Amino acid sequence: MIAWPDPGTKSDPLLMVEGFDYSSLRQYEFEDGRVPDYLKEVYGIEAQSGINIQKVLRGDIIFIDSQHSPGIQAVDLVVSGILRCLRRQFSDNEKSAVILWKLMLQEKHNAPPLKLISFANDQHVHKGVAKLVRIMSVNCKALIMVS
Repeated sequence: MIAWPDPGTKSDPLLMVEGFDYSSLRQYEFEDGRVPDYLKEVYGIEAQSGINIQKVLRGDIIFIDSQHSPGIQAVDLVVSGILRCLRRQFSDNEKSAVILWKLMLQEKHNAPPLKLISFANDQHVHKGVAKLVRIMSVNCKALIMVS
């Protein structure tokens, strides 16, 4: 079963799959009695445990050279392919969008797995890029929700 949090709520913030081993996350959990009070004060949530995001961000992060990891190589190839496609640098960007996005899963409620972020003042997406994003959204794998 995949447990999806409802967007905009704080009651179930982590995506967890029943039966998976999350023991490696224990090092990032709050110590007993150290869970932030604001969760109860602001949101009315009585949290007994949780992940300390500061430990995750400031912890012992290792950046692995992709030459030594086939998994990292695969991620590098997919991400650089998506970036290249959105920059419209393939000879056939539409075909590339279809191929790349067949590797992706839709988000909950058929939302596309790609969210565009811009730091520019102009928030309009070039119509060619918007078309590629629509192609990608149509071609990603549907997420099957199991209860």
